[in-house]
Amino acid sequence: MLELIPVNMLHTSRALMIRLPLMAELLLLFLLAWLLVDLWQGVPEYAGPSAGDEPVRVMQLPELAELTAVSLFGKKQSEHVAEPKTTSVADSPLHIQLLGLVQAGDQSAAIIKRDGQQHVYFVGEQIQAGVILHAVDSDAIIIKRNGRMEKVTMQKKPALATMHTPPAITRSAP
Repeated sequence: MLELIPVNMLHTSRALMIRLPLMAELLLLFLLAWLLVDLWQGVPEYAGPSAGDEPVRVMQLPELAELTAVSLFGKKQSEHVAEPKTTSVADSPLHIQLLGLVQAGDQSAAIIKRDGQQHVYFVGEQIQAGVILHAVDSDAIIIKRNGRMEKVTMQKKPALATMHTPPAITRSAP
């Protein structure tokens, strides 16, 4: 069944529908004016803490000397590992080629080419029968061969040749 709406109610809702956009515009205009007045008056100044407030803690930045004293990557071990002295050791007659070195105290290693193959040896390891890697220096290793200390030096690569620039070609006058 259809219910009939009284005519006076229909007239009231129609009037409301016509005036609703106008009322919304007026409300938005009022809010905008209120915000502009607040903005024009400015933000009130902060008067500081009152007597009942908890004190504010201020954090001081550390001094530069304190920052540089911090050891970011750990501390260097105080134990000093003496580098081997290769100057007084005789050169070894062995047919091995020293390709690379890693100096790391007791964990030092050498890359050695022997019999056409590369091998990595750590300090204390046997290179071949009767030959032990004793120490690693910056450019040589010390081996102990049959109880005698010998030195194997890394071969220096030849320096790059400088480019030769050909002389400029000049044209002779005809």
